[in-house]
Amino acid sequence: MSVIVCVRFTFECRLECDTKEPKIEWFKEGQEVPRNRQSYRDGLCQLLIDATGPDDSAKYTCRATTEAGTTDTSAMLRVKGSSERS
Repeated sequence: MSVIVCVRFTFECRLECDTKEPKIEWFKEGQEVPRNRQSYRDGLCQLLIDATGPDDSAKYTCRATTEAGTTDTSAMLRVKGSSERS
């Protein structure tokens, strides 16, 4: 997925589980993302980037943990600088 620099961007993933409050974690290149950028409501997991920058280009992973186990999904984000716009 590609976006331009200085835009608001939200990663989303949908979770279906029996647990009302699963443990949701977001990672950027394997490092946990601060919780204040994350939300979970009614099965929708979100990670917000207020203003994208070149350092936001990375692999992002959403991990959900319940009593039944753990699962995760990942996506790549590429932030294009003004010199890369066409």
